[in-house]
Amino acid sequence: MKFTIKILLFLLPFMLHAGQLEVNFDYALFKYNEDSTFIELYYTMLDSTLTYNKIDTDLMSAQVNFEINLNHLQKGTNEKAVWYHNQTKNIQDSNLIYSLFGVKQIILPKGDYSVEVKCSEEGNPDNSQLLNEELSVRTYDDESPSLSKIEMANMIENKNEEDPNLSDIFLKGQYYVIPNPSLEYYSSDPNLKFYFETYNLPHSDKEFVYVLSILDGASREIFKTKIKTWKNTEDHGRTLSVPLDLVPTGVYFLKLELVEQFKKPEVLDFTVKKFYYYNEFLTPELKTNFTEDQLFEMSEFATMDEKTANYEFRKYSIIARPIEIDQWEKMTELPGKQRFLYRFWSMRDVDSSTVSNEAKIIFDERVKYANTFFNYGINKVGWNTDRGRILLKYGEPTQLDRQAANGTDRAYEEWFYAEIQGGVKFNFVDVMGYGNYILVHSDALGEIRNSNWYNDYVKNQKASGFNNQ
Repeated sequence: MKFTIKILLFLLPFMLHAGQLEVNFDYALFKYNEDSTFIELYYTMLDSTLTYNKIDTDLMSAQVNFEINLNHLQKGTNEKAVWYHNQTKNIQDSNLIYSLFGVKQIILPKGDYSVEVKCSEEGNPDNSQLLNEELSVRTYDDESPSLSKIEMANMIENKNEEDPNLSDIFLKGQYYVIPNPSLEYYSSDPNLKFYFETYNLPHSDKEFVYVLSILDGASREIFKTKIKTWKNTEDHGRTLSVPLDLVPTGVYFLKLELVEQFKKPEVLDFTVKKFYYYNEFLTPELKTNFTEDQLFEMSEFATMDEKTANYEFRKYSIIARPIEIDQWEKMTELPGKQRFLYRFWSMRDVDSSTVSNEAKIIFDERVKYANTFFNYGINKVGWNTDRGRILLKYGEPTQLDRQAANGTDRAYEEWFYAEIQGGVKFNFVDVMGYGNYILVHSDALGEIRNSNWYNDYVKNQKASGFNNQ
């Protein structure tokens, strides 16, 4: 049920602890019988969000436990599945990050479902994630020509090319299809890869074709092609790949139609999948081509649920103005919160002519850096530490000096910003000795001040805590 991809860790030092558990999920629906449908739930995560434990001199392991509850809204029934993803890693590979992939297969009757997915690290329940979604399940009869839902792929390999790392759980006919639950594609590999199945194509002289289209965030068609189907009476799966190298960065939709070519073409079935593409070589399309409503619908905020929106603003509140925090606290409806977050970043966009928001990109990169370097113990949310807060609020320091623990002296860091308030310093001390550097002094306005910080917290081993402001 699992698969890993290695990523070279070019920034991180050796560590066994990293960021907050963050799992990306996606799904596809396939035919099972006339009454039920086969759902595949795909997931991926970076193993840098897990805590590895040594199991012998050469190996270490980590495990994530999953639980999914599906409540049938019409019938009031409940389906539940529990499983786990265990990952073993060579200690000598600690300088590598693994992308972990998995699939869970469930058979469901037709209907609408509320879905709750819980995932938590074994032995560390605080490192967890809870998602709530809604799911509509259709069925496929034995007569009508139809299409499955689309499975977006990270990688597609021919079955004949044997690879011991590929599990049969990813096998689709003659291909291993490694899912892409993040739905993100990059110009470093500018090919949109996906898998789908076709059902009940009649064996006749009629011609059937797939019409494949790429739509931008404003539902404008930017690419379209026709591909002939196979003429047989058997259900079959197919993999396709679409080049995206000439597509600018943005939110897009993949639309697949099954069309009967007769006197007048007839669309027999269709399916649509949203995805994201990042093209570092092509300038993003001008925002002036879109209305604000279209830009909002293209943004990540339009699909945020209540929990995600609230969590995101916790981060944004570090750089928010007091009036913005006050406005947020008065909001109770999700649509208003989604619009607020969109406008929050629109006002901070340094180049409003492009779809990309450079200010938010920089902010997100700082969050990732903080989560990687400033986490400690069971706290995996590095942005929510003192060093994380200062990084998000003021950016990277002009100069950073580190002093390791020495004898009875605690470890500390001094950050200097030359361009802020005529030059300011921030002093952080690892008071408890487990990697949580607390801000103990700064000459910046509005920050904690203690000119005797060095003697109080670096030299004074009796100090056990203080009020963090």
